[in-house]
Amino acid sequence: MIPHLKIILIMALVLIIGFISKPCLAREIDVNLFGFSYHFDKSGAFNRAPLRLDDAGLWVFNPGIGLGYDFRKNIHTGGLSAIIDGGFFQNCANSPFFYAGAGGRYRKFIYKKLYVEANLMGILTIGNDWDDKSYRPAAMPFANFGAGYDFGKFLTTFSVGYIPKGVGGRITNGTDMLFMDMTVSF
Repeated sequence: MIPHLKIILIMALVLIIGFISKPCLAREIDVNLFGFSYHFDKSGAFNRAPLRLDDAGLWVFNPGIGLGYDFRKNIHTGGLSAIIDGGFFQNCANSPFFYAGAGGRYRKFIYKKLYVEANLMGILTIGNDWDDKSYRPAAMPFANFGAGYDFGKFLTTFSVGYIPKGVGGRITNGTDMLFMDMTVSF
């Protein structure tokens, strides 16, 4: 069952407006490639997850893609900047999970072209779970930490985000989890 068409259209409109509202200020475009989640509690993990990587369902493959803007003046500099982000991925029940959000990013170059960064955002989500297949919107905080390398024409960052059990978004009803992704920025 797919989400209500009206909700999808509203989220698409918000993303479009957000991405084109100030394109002349956007200096960095992020392409997020989603990958894996790790569930801390075996009893809360999805052992029947179609894309699980182990029998208990502690590790699950969650493919998806997202787009974002970082409003810093130069992608090769550190410091604090505003960001917007949106996209979708397959949740552990193998259903689409949509999100859109805004927040801030802090990037610190630690050795030549190596850097670390932290992102903190408030996001709006639309998702479902195993027990209830109806899609519902929700708001939740999201934070992740990553390390990356500046290749000159683009940056690559590997990030891990922590999502506490029951924060909303219909993604963490059973257990706390880590969510891993890779971002290519240019």
